[in-house]
Amino acid sequence: MFAESMTGGRITAKLVEVEGASKAVLGGIVSYNESIKKVLLDVDSKTITEDSVVSSSVALQMARGLFKYGATIGVAITGNASKNTQKNSESFVAYIAIATKEKEVVRYLKFLSKNRKRNIKYATKVVFETLYQFLD
Repeated sequence: MFAESMTGGRITAKLVEVEGASKAVLGGIVSYNESIKKVLLDVDSKTITEDSVVSSSVALQMARGLFKYGATIGVAITGNASKNTQKNSESFVAYIAIATKEKEVVRYLKFLSKNRKRNIKYATKVVFETLYQFLD
Protein backbone atom coordinates (compact mmCIF):
# COMPACT_ATOMS: atom_id res chain seq x y z
CA MET A 1 0.00 0.00 0.00
CA PHE A 2 1.19 3.53 -0.75
CA ALA A 3 1.07 6.86 1.09
CA GLU A 4 1.95 9.62 -1.31
CA SER A 5 2.46 13.28 -0.64
CA MET A 6 4.59 15.04 -3.25
CA THR A 7 3.79 12.50 -6.00
CA GLY A 8 0.04 13.05 -5.63
CA GLY A 9 -0.99 9.47 -6.47
CA ARG A 10 1.35 8.99 -9.43
CA ILE A 11 3.05 5.94 -7.87
CA THR A 12 -0.20 4.08 -7.27
CA ALA A 13 -1.48 5.08 -10.71
CA LYS A 14 1.65 3.72 -12.42
CA LEU A 15 1.38 0.44 -10.54
CA VAL A 16 -2.27 -0.18 -11.36
CA GLU A 17 -1.52 0.23 -15.07
CA VAL A 18 -0.01 -3.27 -14.86
CA GLU A 19 -2.40 -6.09 -15.75
CA GLY A 20 -3.37 -8.06 -12.65
CA ALA A 21 -2.33 -5.33 -10.22
CA SER A 22 -5.48 -5.92 -8.18
CA LYS A 23 -3.95 -9.19 -6.95
CA ALA A 24 -1.16 -7.29 -5.18
CA VAL A 25 -2.24 -3.67 -4.68
CA LEU A 26 -4.41 -2.90 -1.67
CA GLY A 27 -4.65 0.82 -2.45
CA GLY A 28 -3.12 4.19 -1.85
CA ILE A 29 -3.62 7.38 0.12
CA VAL A 30 -2.73 10.80 -1.25
CA SER A 31 -1.76 12.70 1.88
CA TYR A 32 -0.74 16.02 0.39
CA ASN A 33 -1.92 18.03 3.38
CA GLU A 34 -0.56 17.69 6.93
CA SER A 35 -4.04 17.07 8.33
CA ILE A 36 -4.47 13.99 6.12
CA LYS A 37 -1.10 12.67 7.26
CA LYS A 38 -2.22 13.07 10.87
CA VAL A 39 -5.78 11.73 10.54
CA LEU A 40 -5.38 8.91 8.02
CA LEU A 41 -1.76 7.86 8.62
CA ASP A 42 -1.31 8.64 12.34
CA VAL A 43 1.65 10.97 11.77
CA ASP A 44 2.40 12.67 15.07
CA SER A 45 1.94 16.47 15.19
CA LYS A 46 5.02 16.76 17.37
CA THR A 47 7.13 14.99 14.74
CA ILE A 48 5.92 17.40 12.06
CA THR A 49 6.67 20.40 14.30
CA GLU A 50 10.09 19.20 15.44
CA ASP A 51 11.38 17.45 12.31
CA SER A 52 9.33 19.06 9.49
CA VAL A 53 6.64 17.49 7.35
CA VAL A 54 9.42 16.72 4.86
CA SER A 55 11.61 14.43 6.96
CA SER A 56 12.67 10.83 7.34
CA SER A 57 10.64 10.47 10.54
CA VAL A 58 7.41 11.66 8.88
CA ALA A 59 7.99 9.39 5.86
CA LEU A 60 8.49 6.42 8.18
CA GLN A 61 5.37 7.23 10.20
CA MET A 62 3.41 7.51 6.94
CA ALA A 63 4.61 4.05 5.85
CA ARG A 64 3.81 2.53 9.25
CA GLY A 65 0.40 4.22 9.22
CA LEU A 66 -0.63 2.02 6.32
CA PHE A 67 -0.56 -1.11 8.51
CA LYS A 68 -3.91 -0.16 10.06
CA TYR A 69 -5.48 -0.64 6.62
CA GLY A 70 -4.19 -4.21 6.36
CA ALA A 71 -1.01 -3.47 4.45
CA THR A 72 1.84 -5.94 4.90
CA ILE A 73 4.24 -3.46 3.32
CA GLY A 74 3.94 0.31 3.51
CA VAL A 75 5.60 2.62 1.01
CA ALA A 76 5.57 6.38 1.60
CA ILE A 77 7.03 9.52 0.11
CA THR A 78 7.09 13.09 1.34
CA GLY A 79 9.08 15.93 -0.16
CA ASN A 80 9.37 19.24 -1.93
CA ALA A 81 9.60 18.79 -5.69
CA SER A 82 10.22 22.50 -6.15
CA LYS A 83 11.11 25.62 -4.19
CA ASN A 84 10.26 25.18 -0.52
CA THR A 85 6.93 26.48 0.65
CA GLN A 86 6.86 24.35 3.80
CA LYS A 87 8.00 25.61 7.18
CA ASN A 88 11.40 24.25 8.28
CA SER A 89 11.95 22.00 5.26
CA GLU A 90 14.44 21.84 2.42
CA SER A 91 13.65 22.58 -1.20
CA PHE A 92 14.14 19.94 -3.91
CA VAL A 93 14.29 16.89 -1.61
CA ALA A 94 12.24 13.80 -0.83
CA TYR A 95 12.20 11.03 1.74
CA ILE A 96 11.06 7.56 0.73
CA ALA A 97 10.17 5.10 3.48
CA ILE A 98 9.37 1.41 3.14
CA ALA A 99 8.23 -0.60 6.13
CA THR A 100 7.13 -4.08 7.04
CA LYS A 101 6.70 -5.43 10.57
CA GLU A 102 10.23 -6.86 10.37
CA LYS A 103 12.22 -4.32 8.36
CA GLU A 104 12.31 -0.59 7.56
CA VAL A 105 14.33 1.62 5.27
CA VAL A 106 14.33 5.35 4.57
CA ARG A 107 16.00 6.88 1.53
CA TYR A 108 16.92 10.55 1.12
CA LEU A 109 16.65 11.98 -2.36
CA LYS A 110 18.10 15.34 -3.45
CA PHE A 111 16.83 16.63 -6.79
CA LEU A 112 19.38 18.20 -9.11
CA SER A 113 16.69 19.58 -11.40
CA LYS A 114 14.62 22.64 -10.50
CA ASN A 115 11.77 21.36 -12.70
CA ARG A 116 8.83 20.24 -10.53
CA LYS A 117 7.30 17.80 -13.04
CA ARG A 118 10.66 16.20 -13.77
CA ASN A 119 11.35 15.78 -10.04
CA ILE A 120 7.99 14.12 -9.41
CA LYS A 121 8.56 11.74 -12.32
CA TYR A 122 12.08 10.95 -11.09
CA ALA A 123 10.88 10.41 -7.50
CA THR A 124 8.29 7.94 -8.77
CA LYS A 125 11.02 5.97 -10.54
CA VAL A 126 13.23 6.00 -7.45
CA VAL A 127 10.38 4.72 -5.26
CA PHE A 128 10.03 1.66 -7.52
CA GLU A 129 13.81 1.11 -7.56
CA THR A 130 13.95 1.38 -3.77
CA LEU A 131 11.03 -1.01 -3.37
CA TYR A 132 12.69 -3.51 -5.72
CA GLN A 133 15.94 -3.36 -3.69
CA PHE A 134 14.00 -3.67 -0.44
CA LEU A 135 12.24 -6.83 -1.64
CA ASP A 136 15.34 -8.39 -3.20
